[in-house]
Amino acid sequence: MICPKCGHEQPDGGLECGRCRVVFAKYERMAARRGASGGALSVSAPVPPAGAAPEEETQSLGGWLWERTLFIDAPVNPFFWGGRMVLFLILLIWGLYFFFQPFANGMAMQSVLHLVHLPLHEAGHVFFGFFGRFIGVMGGALGQTLMPLAFVLSFLWKHNPFAAAVCLWWLGHSFMDLAPYIADARALELPLLGGVTGRDVPDYHDFEYLLGRLGWLKYDQVLGHLAEKTGMLLMTAAFVWGGILLYHQYQQRDHEPWGHKD
Repeated sequence: MICPKCGHEQPDGGLECGRCRVVFAKYERMAARRGASGGALSVSAPVPPAGAAPEEETQSLGGWLWERTLFIDAPVNPFFWGGRMVLFLILLIWGLYFFFQPFANGMAMQSVLHLVHLPLHEAGHVFFGFFGRFIGVMGGALGQTLMPLAFVLSFLWKHNPFAAAVCLWWLGHSFMDLAPYIADARALELPLLGGVTGRDVPDYHDFEYLLGRLGWLKYDQVLGHLAEKTGMLLMTAAFVWGGILLYHQYQQRDHEPWGHKD
């Protein structure tokens, strides 16, 4: 039996590939939904033996994770692959630029992506404000981190792991964007929305309020650097994940994207 997704040869009768962990029946259904003609897979889905559990119950956790995080809808259009490669290189170079900037410069907070984070941050204040003042103030940071996380999970559910990796990069940048704001909880020097600083308006600075209520103001620098390192770790994971996906997509690219010639 040859796996229709990765080409791995294995014994007949299995429900999922021993290497890429794709479930054969599910793969065939997805191919049919995408317009595959006449079940044009290299192997037909095996029929479970009598009394076997349904497909969803027989798939292992490792297989489920593999399918969601490393799924490749082969064959891969080489032009789509090229576009993903360009995007990956842009994010890689941009991310490394942030990595090598001194923390005091706060370059992530000064980038154009801050204009993406800002409305999510303010919307978080509004939404979480229904749960009280403390949660409402915390909602700014929650809004700008939960939204990219929601996109990561959504793309995983839709079997688009490369898009999920890009959104993981976005999540990492969001943490780096928050880092200077957290570290400013005692200094109160950063200009805030409205052109004021935390010194000008009492309890206007999110993290002065939050850390003050928790008794953690003295840890503002530690927590700010922790947020920055968390962002760097998430962005590094996005680079590795995206690179692995691009490598395997390149291996499974369609050599005749415009169709076979007679």
